[in-house]
Amino acid sequence: MSEPKTNRASNIYLTVFSGASVLSAALAWIYHSYFRNDFAALLVFHGADGNCDASTQGLGVHCFGDYSAIHYSNLFKVPQGAEIVYPLVTRVFRLPFLLIESVSNYRVGLACYLVTLLLAILFPVLHAHFTGRIKLALPLWACITCLNIGTLSSLDRGNVIAFAVPFMYLFLIKFQDNYSKSASAYLTLATMVKPQLALLAIVFLWRREIKMMVFFSVSTVLIVTTPYLVFGSKSLTILREWIEETLRWSKSLSPTTNFPTNYSFNRILGVVDINAPKFSFALGFILLAGISLPIVIRRKKIDVFDLIKLSLILICMNSIVYVYYSVLLIPLWVILFTEAPNTSHAGMKLNRGNQFAPVLLALATAPLAWPSRWRIGDAVNTSGAYNMIPVLISLSVILFIVYTTARDFLPQTSGATSNKGF
Repeated sequence: MSEPKTNRASNIYLTVFSGASVLSAALAWIYHSYFRNDFAALLVFHGADGNCDASTQGLGVHCFGDYSAIHYSNLFKVPQGAEIVYPLVTRVFRLPFLLIESVSNYRVGLACYLVTLLLAILFPVLHAHFTGRIKLALPLWACITCLNIGTLSSLDRGNVIAFAVPFMYLFLIKFQDNYSKSASAYLTLATMVKPQLALLAIVFLWRREIKMMVFFSVSTVLIVTTPYLVFGSKSLTILREWIEETLRWSKSLSPTTNFPTNYSFNRILGVVDINAPKFSFALGFILLAGISLPIVIRRKKIDVFDLIKLSLILICMNSIVYVYYSVLLIPLWVILFTEAPNTSHAGMKLNRGNQFAPVLLALATAPLAWPSRWRIGDAVNTSGAYNMIPVLISLSVILFIVYTTARDFLPQTSGATSNKGF
């Protein structure tokens, strides 16, 4: 096997991400020194997030809210409070750290949890490097991964979403390598963390692997729902409550609400004060149909850009997409770097729109913020501010998908086309 090399996509990503990060540092200084704005609160929730005894359990005033809000004394305790909207199976990921707490203290369990989250986030880069899928300057790309806004915000919240990163990455590379059964298993594990990721299984339909699609659907439903049987006669009631609470939660943040930052397609209409909660789902399914048509009708070969577009749609079509959801973009830019960009499939016309993929991913993962109000003493200082960057990114996602999908319908050439522009 020839030695893997970095490609132009990784260089573009690095350049754009580095520039955006330097700009972010400058903006953070200006926000804090000149306007007394809380830069972190412009991106995610406030540091003083409650849910713990800050003096004995927190770090300063910070409680890592999504971790501290969910505690249970045993596996048979009915979910309460914030845990209601999480699948019961996510207790598998939390239980080891609660056990550590029980034999030590809260802060030790929390520290172990955060370290494990970070390792999960770093997994795609570590795997790509040590398996030789791509030649990476490991210290540099590990640093880039740690500075990623998805990494910073998921650690800041202590959110379990980071555990989906290694499974989503392994699903993508196994699918690329034509190991559909392994891909299905890893997608099931990712779905245990975030059920909406189950929609990634559409790739099995793209390949006409109906049996694999059925296998994935049945196994995933069983794994996600079976844990509720521990509640005996109350199982169906509690399962129904989880579904109802999840749907209710998805409507809890209006598209016109300025804070917290929301990457959903819904926020595009929210900017002009149009409250259309179902817009993101409708647009998402339209875009899904659009990227599926060239593959299904024209038998287009599935490439890394199709997987990237699919993943972007599934993330942004949710009604609420907090900034820590961008941690799911890490597997996307890693698989983009492992795909040789100067190769094209024989008989297919080059899709030059794909050259914007690394730019889009870099901007979506850099910690940029742009407040809507600047005055000192404005409510922005206490309630946060609307962040324009996610709306621009959502619009860019739509334009990228529409443009590249339209180019996929262009006539085929008589031979292979060199991808010299990318």
